[in-house]
Amino acid sequence: MQASPPCIPARASLSAVRTCFGHHLLWFYLLWLCLLWQVCVSFVFRAFIVTIILGNTLTTSVDNPYLSATRRAQLELINMLFGWLFLLEAAIKLFALGRRQYARSYLNLLDGALVLIFLANFTLGLVGVNTLSHAQSAMRSFRALRIFTLMATHRHLTPIP
Repeated sequence: MQASPPCIPARASLSAVRTCFGHHLLWFYLLWLCLLWQVCVSFVFRAFIVTIILGNTLTTSVDNPYLSATRRAQLELINMLFGWLFLLEAAIKLFALGRRQYARSYLNLLDGALVLIFLANFTLGLVGVNTLSHAQSAMRSFRALRIFTLMATHRHLTPIP
């Protein structure tokens, strides 16, 4: 999904930025929007996200009930890092593409839903709600759905119709 850069977006927020911050900050906002869009569609960004998806899938597949407490804590920390990286990816895409263009892709919506699941799990952990281990592992297994994102982004991995 390659669209034209939203360097001069036709969004309602543009007039709000102009009235609230003035014309100088409007150009600064547009510059950042263009830079984020260029990052979002770059090969390096997509390759980095593919690497993160593969790493996340690998760490999810390693999880089993026979791991030591130390190894489980390390795995939790790695999963937390992947969750925050996915949140950063979703934020960059959402800001650069805008809500409508972000929502046009079902894969972006799937990624956004998985990030929301991560945030809910993280928030429940901060509040001290002890979630059931089965529910937690089910939430983690939903992250494996990101493989479909990987398959859709590479022509060689997509099934032939």
